[in-house]
Amino acid sequence: MKILNANKFTIMRMNTKRVFQEMHEMEKPEHKIPPGYKKTEIGIIPEGWEVKKLGKVGINY
Repeated sequence: MKILNANKFTIMRMNTKRVFQEMHEMEKPEHKIPPGYKKTEIGIIPEGWEVKKLGKVGINY
């Protein structure tokens, strides 16, 4: 069971690393913003997303 969990973690880590590398590539000045994305103060995000403070989207307890 530990080996299976370690393999899942490794795959998740590899996928996360790939996504962040792709995001970093999109931030380069010579990179054109792909269709369906927009540039915001936090970087390039999908057009349907909004930039909000975390406190505005969570529930306070």
